[in-house]
Amino acid sequence: MSLQQPAKWNHSRRNLSVGDVVTVKDDTLRRNCWQLARASKTYPSEDGYIHSVLVDLGDATLPTDGKKKGPLRQLDHPVNKLVLLLPSDADAV
Repeated sequence: MSLQQPAKWNHSRRNLSVGDVVTVKDDTLRRNCWQLARASKTYPSEDGYIHSVLVDLGDATLPTDGKKKGPLRQLDHPVNKLVLLLPSDADAV
């Protein structure tokens, strides 16, 4: 039995919100190959925390006219597999 508290539960963190720019962790890729995404919907749980987020994945291919070809790919992802890069403008201080 240990007398130390687990490090990850010592302080609360900011919930992800709609519009946040994140990277999607992928254990099979190196960090510089992780995909960029933007949070488009959050799923709050009964405890008030966000545990899952719907993200719009970025597309590395862009035609010469600079416009996207089709609809964005979306993915439901747990927040422990996302890394916040840029908070949304609504949360800017």
